Amino acid sequence: MTADAALIHAEMIHDTRIVHLDGRGHVSPRVRQWMGDSVGRWDGNTLVVDTTNFRAGSGFYGDAGGNFGWDENLHMIERFSLLDADTRLYQFEIDNPTAYSRPWKGELTMTRSIEQMYEFACHEANYSLENMMRGYRAAERKAGAPQGGDATIAAGHGNDYDDVGFRGSKADQGVKPMRFRNLFVCSAIVTAAIVTATTASAQAPATAKPAAAVDKTDPRTARFGVWDNSTNLNNVMTYEGFEKGGSKLTVSNPSNPAQDWSYVTLFDGAFRPVTGQPGSETAVEIINPKSIRIYNKRDGVVNQVVINTLSEDNNTISNEYVRMDKDGKITGVTHVTYLRRKK
Repeated sequence: MTADAALIHAEMIHDTRIVHLDGRGHVSPRVRQWMGDSVGRWDGNTLVVDTTNFRAGSGFYGDAGGNFGWDENLHMIERFSLLDADTRLYQFEIDNPTAYSRPWKGELTMTRSIEQMYEFACHEANYSLENMMRGYRAAERKAGAPQGGDATIAAGHGNDYDDVGFRGSKADQGVKPMRFRNLFVCSAIVTAAIVTATTASAQAPATAKPAAAVDKTDPRTARFGVWDNSTNLNNVMTYEGFEKGGSKLTVSNPSNPAQDWSYVTLFDGAFRPVTGQPGSETAVEIINPKSIRIYNKRDGVVNQVVINTLSEDNNTISNEYVRMDKDGKITGVTHVTYLRRKK
């Protein structure tokens, strides 16, 4: 990044774009680019990026009209803000009237990493390769065929690839060709990897893999304490113990305590009433040491599911709120970050 420009690189498909910060406007509408034309400005400590001039057919992995496609009328606004030295809030707004029925937006947090960025490549160091080899050997044994045959059968079984999704939908018309192109590329890489792995296994004994570190976080107690909403000072969460192995959550508004509400859970998936919200019930279950799933019910109908996830150091909570209508159809998703209050 310089005073006049910022470079944003995403290793997924190796996309890189330049954001101009020198005050220039967008290029002529006649100029269209795969990543659009990005110009930025500073709003306090927030970098605001405005992007237009996309190519027709930029859509989902380059397939125009695909399930997540967009077109040349896309207008995107992004905001990059630092919440602390190692946490960035990323917000975006999408306006594309010829691709979506209405504008929409979202946000997420990003954590600074000092790890190496690895190349995005199909099936490299992927456990699915090992499982594909096992599946092919099992198929050989079942058929009574000699082992070590044509490995391309395992990698290029095109008929099964359709089962990934979108079968029979209109979106399939745009996505399906792209999937087959990716399949052929992956097949070549997997075939070479299988041959290499088979040769190597005949030359040297297997080396034992180091045991993975065990996460000792106790999801029942790890959240105890006070948590502040990273963008809303009037939204505070307080976790404390409840009975044996349970937890009580109180959500408070410092400027209006009358709006406070709370619930208790034993992490057993059972619905219990919410104090301060008549007609509301909440159930909580443990997903893994870092994550819990929260079901919110209003008047007997589940209207929201929350995925609550702790950061690696247990000092940040990422809440993803999935809202639903009475038929269970998702109507919106919101992401909120909470920071543990220091004692």
